[in-house]
This record gives sequence, C-alpha cells and structure tokens, in this order.
Amino acid sequence: MKATDPDGRVANLLVGYYALYQFVHIFVNVRGLYILMSGGVLDFPAPPPPEGWSPDVVNIGVAIGFADLTGAVIALVFAYGYFNGAAWRIWVGTVALTISLYAHAIYAYWPLASGALAGSNALAYLFVHVASLPILWLAVLVARWALRGRIIEVSL
Repeated sequence: MKATDPDGRVANLLVGYYALYQFVHIFVNVRGLYILMSGGVLDFPAPPPPEGWSPDVVNIGVAIGFADLTGAVIALVFAYGYFNGAAWRIWVGTVALTISLYAHAIYAYWPLASGALAGSNALAYLFVHVASLPILWLAVLVARWALRGRIIEVSL
C-alpha cells in the first residue's frame, strides 16, 4: 500500500486528525455562537478588529457558525464511517470536507476584509490556519482518490 491509499496509514492519520479537530471545533463553535448571539465580544478563534464587529458581520458570523457546526458533526459521521469501513464513508467525507474548505476560505477572507488581522489577533488566525493544513491535505487526497477511481463503489 502506498501512503496515499484510501486505507493507508497516512489516510488513517489524517482522518483521525480531522475527527479530533472537528470534535474540538464543535465546542469552539458552540462557545463562539453563544458569545455572538448573546452580544458578547468573540475572542478566539475569530477576534474582532479594533473597532469591533459590525452587526451585519455578527449576523453573517452566526450563519457561518451554524453551517460550520453542521459540517463538524458531518465530519465526525465521516470519521466513524471511515474507520468502520462503511460504504458511504467517502461521499459523506466529501460533503464534510467541502463544508470545511468553504468555512476555511471564509475564515481566511473575513479577517482580511475587516481589518481583524491587526496586532496580536494575527496569532489566533495563524494558529487556526496552521492547524487546518492536514485537513487541506486530506481534502486533496480524497479528491485525488475520487478522480482516479480509487474509491470502491458500493450500491447502498
């Protein structure tokens, strides 16, 4: 088996990391949504610009937070199916990873467009981006497997 096989060691490590990341992410999202919805100031993982988040940005942040939370739960379903050899594991993983990629893109754009990357805020954003790199690698591998027909198709 090559390191890039769907059931290889690298894939197992990346899916395990993805599951752990998303498990923690669920708690981070619930906390962040609570803070945003209660009118508090969100610190980690998305500290605001010096002038604070505008109400419109907070509303968008809440919507994104719920979508991201849903994606994190789907990611855990994917990891469960992956490690149990479920026939549906890759298509659920594709959905979860697509949500993760969109959330990551928004998370990268949001602080840039708002000016939130100022000062010490940059460290919080950088931490999340670095922690997301294995997930990006997993997304590339899953896309590669699908494009090369490495995924066994099983009728449900």
